[in-house]
Amino acid sequence: MNIEGNPYTDPSYLSNFEEVFNPRHLGQQVYIALPWLVLCDEKLYISTKERIQSLKGVHTDYFTDSVLQSERTIDKAYFRSLSAETLTALGNKQAVSREYEEEDKPILTVPNIWIWKLGHSILTTRSASNYIARISDSEVESLKSLMQTLARPGIQIGLIMAYYISNLGNRRAEGLYPPPLDILEHSVVNILREVTVYTDPKTLSPHEKEKEQDFMSRIADIRQELVMIQEVLQQQLEVFESMIKDFENGDPHIKELVQNDLHSDHWHGDSEGRRAKKTLGKN
Repeated sequence: MNIEGNPYTDPSYLSNFEEVFNPRHLGQQVYIALPWLVLCDEKLYISTKERIQSLKGVHTDYFTDSVLQSERTIDKAYFRSLSAETLTALGNKQAVSREYEEEDKPILTVPNIWIWKLGHSILTTRSASNYIARISDSEVESLKSLMQTLARPGIQIGLIMAYYISNLGNRRAEGLYPPPLDILEHSVVNILREVTVYTDPKTLSPHEKEKEQDFMSRIADIRQELVMIQEVLQQQLEVFESMIKDFENGDPHIKELVQNDLHSDHWHGDSEGRRAKKTLGKN
């Protein structure tokens, strides 16, 4: 089972389930790289990125350069071939940030969760640091409690993936940030309100053209961010379905159990969770 591509950025599902003979066979082996969406504090994100770049400047070996990676913003994850300089030139101000003051501004990132399975053993790790993503202790304990009640590795893997996919619908940063789609929805409402005021004949001003350009730019940013979110959701779905196809052959109940949990309100904080699972269920 050879891992191809970039294991840090590329969504992947690999297994040896179909191999008939392998002299180094250690039982069923699985490798998963699953992207997920999370809002984090922009200032913490920038300071962490700068610290990682500083460490790379001190430790210049290949291993350090490969292991030390800063989180990708959703712009970087979507425009994978563009350099950081080009992204900056295009203007990397996110629509989800506009509704916030500079002090509390969030940024939408795409960290990864990696899962390895060797026989009946499972190892997982995620790329987002606790102090950046701020997953609450209660969320961690809920996941631990659920995992401890299960014996089948395939179901455990499916529930771990479902948990991270469903996190799109939860509030982040200890409740400071609502889900991204809720923020974008609020932004659209604000723009429509401003458009209503702007189109009132009594409020027309010499700056009409500039104001129209601002409306168009803000709407375009929201549409672009929704497209980016949709791509990550599609990547999650493809990885999730690849895992299901492998494991359900050995356990016909896994698909029903995992998908029921993915659609359960237990993991969803509000309306965005319902929208995310609806998107994942379209296939």
